[in-house]
Amino acid sequence: MSIEIECVGTDRHEEWDSALEHSPHATVFHRCAALEQLAAESGTELHRLMGFKGQEPIGVLPIFELRKGPFSAVFSPPPNLWIPRLGPAFVVRGDPKQRKRERRRQGFIDAAFEYIEDTIDPKYLRVRSPTGLDDVRQFKWNDCTVRPEYTYVTDLSGGKDAVRDRFTSEARRRLRIGQESESEYTISEEGLDATETVMHHVESRYNEQGEPFPVPTGFPGRLYEALQPGQIRPYVLRVDGDVVGGHIYYDDGDTISGWLGNVKPPDHVDLPVNELLIWRGITDAIERGRTAYELVGAGDPRLNRYKLHFGPELTGFYSMERSGAGIDSLLHLYRWFAQHS
Repeated sequence: MSIEIECVGTDRHEEWDSALEHSPHATVFHRCAALEQLAAESGTELHRLMGFKGQEPIGVLPIFELRKGPFSAVFSPPPNLWIPRLGPAFVVRGDPKQRKRERRRQGFIDAAFEYIEDTIDPKYLRVRSPTGLDDVRQFKWNDCTVRPEYTYVTDLSGGKDAVRDRFTSEARRRLRIGQESESEYTISEEGLDATETVMHHVESRYNEQGEPFPVPTGFPGRLYEALQPGQIRPYVLRVDGDVVGGHIYYDDGDTISGWLGNVKPPDHVDLPVNELLIWRGITDAIERGRTAYELVGAGDPRLNRYKLHFGPELTGFYSMERSGAGIDSLLHLYRWFAQHS
């Protein structure tokens, strides 16, 4: 199937964002305003690849070119910003038959790789697919190594009581303790300033542990300003007016995702701060009609043990990687970029 690839500019942002409205794979980070911010923050060149069958949009694939001297790499999402997934978002209209769906997807990905090879010729490529995209064979057929990855998603159907009943007894106990002490604290969804406050808490925690924190402190705030109201949601918990914990969520329509925050609270605070923040995020999401809560990531055994307290199901996505011949001595550099994304 003949699919034409176009690298669309900022003058076609409405056309791009309109296509996303018909894609079950699109995330808040696929939107033009977010992509421009991701490129600026990561120091990469953004290529917005859009596939067409005639005049009909087939899908989009935002890629970020990173060049170091004579070598280049391609990422989606870009490195060092803790964006969990990006990759292709296919346009779906009606209920196409499997044969048609496969032909269009293969045609789109084949054409995208042809553009990447002709225009960038990268020595390394890494793409992480959105959840819900369960067929990435087209990347394998373009010489990528495909590896499964995982995240945790809590079902919000059935209302607040049903969701809480799926928590472990320990999580319910800690919530009960926190709710019994509700006169001692406040939790509120706040605005731009709160994004920076939460990020300072996260960065301080990493510094205490002697670990680098690559995400620019002001990045979530700049996304907050660039995107539509409610797509980035910062929450803070205060005791006596002082912020002792916070969390930044991104809201993807049906799903709200816990993105940045939820670090260990100060030792003098005798409250289940993170459980209270998660529960507030969940209850607000239920009231807005959301059906899922993502506890982003399931790749750290230590953190997984904590996340499992909130009754999630394991949900998969894919990481696709391709490296050119003769760059073994440089591959660790590109993988470092990828691992810090």
